[in-house]
Order: sequence, then structure tokens, then C-alpha cells
Amino acid sequence: MMGDVEGMNWCLKIKEPIVSVTLAAVMLLSACGGSGGSEQSPATQQSSSNPATSTGSSGQGGGSGAGGSSDSSSGSSDSSDSSDSNDSSDSSGSSDQSGGSDSSQQDDAGQSGGTGTLTLSITYEDVPAVCDPGCRLNYSGSLFRPVRFAEVEIIDATTNEKIEAIGPLRTDGEGKVSVELENGRTVMARTIASSKGQLGGVSWDIGVFDNQGSSAIAAYPLHSVVSQEIVIEADQQLMIQLGSGWSNGSYTNPRVSAPFAILDQMVANSEFFAGTGFPLELPKLRVHWSTKNRPDSSSIETSFYANQSLWILGDANVDTDEFDDHVLVHEWIHYLLDSFSIDTSIGGPHGLEEPLDARVAYSEGVATALSCLILGDPSYRDIFGLSQGSGFDVSCEREAIPISAPGWFSEISVIRFIYDLFDSQSNETGEDVAIAPTAMANVLFERMVNQNKGSATTIFSLIAAVIQEAPEDAKEILLQANTHEIANGLSEVDVFGTGETNDAARYQTSLGEVTEFALPIYTSVRVGEEPITICQDDIIGTPNKLSNRRLVTFSIASSGVYEVLLEATSSGDSGSAQDPDFYVYSGEDLIGFGESPAQNSERTELDLSDGNYWMEVLDDNLVNGTRVGQSCQALSLKAVN
Repeated sequence: MMGDVEGMNWCLKIKEPIVSVTLAAVMLLSACGGSGGSEQSPATQQSSSNPATSTGSSGQGGGSGAGGSSDSSSGSSDSSDSSDSNDSSDSSGSSDQSGGSDSSQQDDAGQSGGTGTLTLSITYEDVPAVCDPGCRLNYSGSLFRPVRFAEVEIIDATTNEKIEAIGPLRTDGEGKVSVELENGRTVMARTIASSKGQLGGVSWDIGVFDNQGSSAIAAYPLHSVVSQEIVIEADQQLMIQLGSGWSNGSYTNPRVSAPFAILDQMVANSEFFAGTGFPLELPKLRVHWSTKNRPDSSSIETSFYANQSLWILGDANVDTDEFDDHVLVHEWIHYLLDSFSIDTSIGGPHGLEEPLDARVAYSEGVATALSCLILGDPSYRDIFGLSQGSGFDVSCEREAIPISAPGWFSEISVIRFIYDLFDSQSNETGEDVAIAPTAMANVLFERMVNQNKGSATTIFSLIAAVIQEAPEDAKEILLQANTHEIANGLSEVDVFGTGETNDAARYQTSLGEVTEFALPIYTSVRVGEEPITICQDDIIGTPNKLSNRRLVTFSIASSGVYEVLLEATSSGDSGSAQDPDFYVYSGEDLIGFGESPAQNSERTELDLSDGNYWMEVLDDNLVNGTRVGQSCQALSLKAVN
């Protein structure tokens, strides 16, 4: 995967276009006949003022500020269930359990001897994000959905220790789990925000951890919920409902359902790709959510993906993302493509219509487009603000609303092109081609991975791969791209975007300035030939905007040691010195770099095998803002004798 040479996190949330806290559960007792002939009382609801409690994070309190959940340390205080200190076992529950129940018995249940089957039906409250037209979380429209494929532990209420049931306990697709226990025993059920499963050729291993607002890599506990005490009286069916914590216009109760809403969406994403038929053994995914995850520098700043982990905002009345399904899927797609496809994005902040580095435009665009596709909802929504009552929505579908500067560098253009390409329901003109999910998986996980190693990932990488997958549709694919001013007038497309004519001239700053260095997308340098000139500017902004960094491609015919020399040729508008840097890649693998603090020149020797390579060239002083205007360098490549 792309090296973190420049220390930038991937996949930040789209900018707006112009716990384990002590968790509560409500347990409902349903009337049912038992094998022991005992008579159950009619279904009753236990008061939420005496809730079940969570022990997943040592009973820490809810989020800070108005609307945060209250701190309650009543009930079980065992925090051993949720350590992330060992990759092989994120919680003590449901792993390698071996049969038999504890021999101790309770007499208070009126039963002595025999066993009963305890069946739990566990659901979480899901709050929809709506924009109709105002954007908000619609608490009045919430639904309870099953907690699917999640780990469950049965705890002895006397010893407060897990009972070793027969085999691992996990809920099924309806949120149900059953276990046989001795009559008369008093137990509690712990539901853990962790899921391991397989559907078709896709397997997953997901945990939702309580990072308590920290962005540091550390051993965090899994979120979990512990029920009230349950007395085993022959066969029983119990319902555990995990609520959102919202009441009377604020979060007055612990936000029980949030980790499980996140977990369920991660599972649903896995299920979607199982439907493509492409086998994927998804690597272990750590999702970090807390009511203390704030959008500022003291916390995680934004929801993002990095290094097999998602970090999700949860700051009530500021920005919460646990119910923003599109945001959750967008970040999960980054994890998926990082794991099985190729993504050379440099990350960083990104606006929907601002001209971006081509790698960023592709990476963010494909993540948003696929979020709309997976959810079957073309309206990407992100909710934030007081009482989660503000937000924005963006359509993934092609619309009549004009874009100020469409093209291969535009995130919104990439979003709508990819969504149109893969959405079988998208047919605004009656002439669109729709690439089937199976073919889409082949494009992402095979075609793009095996492309020319001398190129980064841009929208042209995807177009070339789609045409390779469906050559009979090449003409229609290019016509669709043309509607977004991508590949205009081209009869064929390669990974380099050769022949592209859209130079982003339609995008002007408030001063009427336009970038001069959008094209060509790649410049070729040849071994032993005269230096080529490479230029950058900061007209659109920095650090990941169009023309901040330039792409170079080259080939090596014979393995050996080669010198890369980058020398400044202009002082720029500010008259300050340059700090030229470069990074050399084969596909997404970083091969070598030159990034010393030396001014106006950068040189390094690299041991290169024969093959194709690409290079990112920049002036670090221009990118970090200590220099303004334009920078140009002479780049040469030669064999070392």
C-alpha cells in the first residue's frame, strides 16, 4: 500500500458543499410455554430507569456537553470482556468455548434440576438520516433492527464470570441466539460489538472499540452491553432492545445502539460484496467510535480510514456519524480498496467541486459512488449540528444542476460517472451502459490491480479497466465519461489519460486565476536523455489540489542503479527557495524517495529492476505554504556506472 511518507491520513469526510459508556438495555419478557410446564407472566417491559448496564469500557460515562449520555456505574463493573490487546481474541466472549454449564444452582427461581433453553432476540435502534428538505436525524422515524452475527456471552450473576457455553455464541441473521442452561440459575447476557462471519466467498472479522476520543493507536476495549439479571425457568424467550438514548429532544440516556448500528452496516457492506461472487477474506477491521470522538485537533478531527481501522465521530450536538450510513460505507470502501484493490491517494481535505489531485478525486469519488450503490440510495447524506439537526445531501446521480468545473479532477464528476456506470437503475438518457456487480468486482480487484505499474490510480485507471472487462461497451462507456467532461473526444483511454484536453480552465479563483499545469496528467522522462521541466502551482490551494504535485512515468530496460536528480529552475513569485522532493513507485509500492531538507535540489540513487515506474514530484515549500506561486524543476534520470 502507499507509504505514509507525507504523514497524511486517508479518506477524510467530504466537506459540506456550498463506550463504552454505561450502556442501557430494555428487556422484554415474552410469554411462552416451557418444557418444565411453568407458566410465564404476560409480556412486560422493565423500566428503563433501572437499566441493564455495559461493562465494555469499565463503566465510563457518556459524551461531554449537552446531549451526552449520563454516567451510570450501576450493575456489573467487570471490564475484562473487551480488550483489544490481542489480535486473536478481542473479547473474552464466545471464543473457543467448551461445553457444560456451571454446576452451581439458584433456588430463588422455584426450579430445582433440569435445564431450560434461553433464547434472546437482540435489536438496536436505528435512526434514519433524512433531508426533506432540511437535513437531520429523524428520531421519530427510528426502527429497531436485529443485532446480526454479533458475539454474545452468558455471565453468572453470582460470580460475574462468563459461563462456558457449548461453542461460540453469536446471534443469527434475525438477531437471535439460544443457549441451554440449568434451571434456577441467575445469569446476565452480554452483547458485544464484534462480528465474525462468512457469506459465500466473503468472510469478515469486525470489532467496534471505545477509543474514548483518542486518535492514538492503542489497546481499546470493545463496546458491549450487559442485560439485567435473568432467572432460568425452563425455556424462555427474551427480547433485548438497545436504544439510541434520545428522549425529549436530547440524549438523556446512554447511547446504547450506536456501536451496533455501526457494526451492522459493516456487516451489510460485506454481504453486498458476497453477492458479487468474488471471494474476499476481509482483514480484521477495527472501528473506533466514542461519544468523545470530536471533530477537533484534540480528538480524531473527522471520520476517516487509516491502516485497517476506521475512526468515527460521535460528538453529540456537533457531529455524529454512527447513523450516517453513507459516511460509514464511504470509509469502509477505503478499507476495502486498500485491502484488495489499488489506491494511491495522498488523502487530505477534499471539497466536492474543487479541482483535486487526480488520485484524491478518484479515491474519494469511488468511495462515495459505491456508498450510494451499496445502500441503494443515491442521496449521500451527512448530519451534524445542534440536536443533529443540520447537514447536507449530495446526489450520486447525474443531474441537470451544472457543476462549476467538471472533469477528471472533480470529485463530484467522478462520483456521478462511477455511480452511473455501475448502477443498473441509472438510465437517464436511455443510452447508458450498466456494468454488473460481478464485473465491477473483477474491475476493482483484478483488472486495476494488474494494470501498468508505471501509473498511479486515477479515474483513467478505472475507465481503462472497465473497457478491458467489457470491450463491447467501450463506445458507450466513453460517451458516459464525456458527459462528465472526462476523456472528451477520445476513442480509446489508457491509464495515463493520454490525450485528455480538459485543463480545468473553467475553474477560476475569486481573482480570476486558473492553474497552468493541469496537463499533461503524466510527463514521461527517459533514461539518459535531456532533463524535462516539471512545474507546480498553488492557485487552487494546497496540499492536495490540482497542480500541487505532478506525475511522471518512466521505464527501466535493464536492472541497475539509477540517479534521480531534481533541480529548481525558478525562484517563484515569492523569491523564496524551493525544497524539491520526489517519490518513486511501482504500482502502489513505494520504491524510493528524495525528501531531504536540501534547498533547490534533490538527488538520490535507486536500485531499480526492469519494469515500469511512476513518480510524484513536488516543491514541499509550495505545498506547505512557506512559498507561494509557481515552482519549476528540471528532472533527469540516468544510469550510474
